Amino acid sequence: MTQVTANGAQSYKEQPDSIDKLLEALDTYTLDPRFERYADKFISKDQETGTTRFFGSFVDVQRVFDLRTDERSLVDRLTAAIQKNRSTDFYKQARAANERHH
Repeated sequence: MTQVTANGAQSYKEQPDSIDKLLEALDTYTLDPRFERYADKFISKDQETGTTRFFGSFVDVQRVFDLRTDERSLVDRLTAAIQKNRSTDFYKQARAANERHH
């Protein structure tokens, strides 16, 4: 089961984008490193429900995501996309800039 609370829109009231759109965004835009402090690098696991939550935002575009899933293949795909995003020079620069301001 996958529950998408927000994906793409700035408002939780708007219809969320597809998971494919999120994967495209993770491949195109830089994650906002401020979200590192709210979970284990944009990912949190709920041991009680067996779900994994993915949530965050981006530095260079107004886009948020917040979803929970217990689908192993989706967990693997999103985790890999987030790790790839965090390994980019753009992410590292954004993280360094964020640390200078805090």
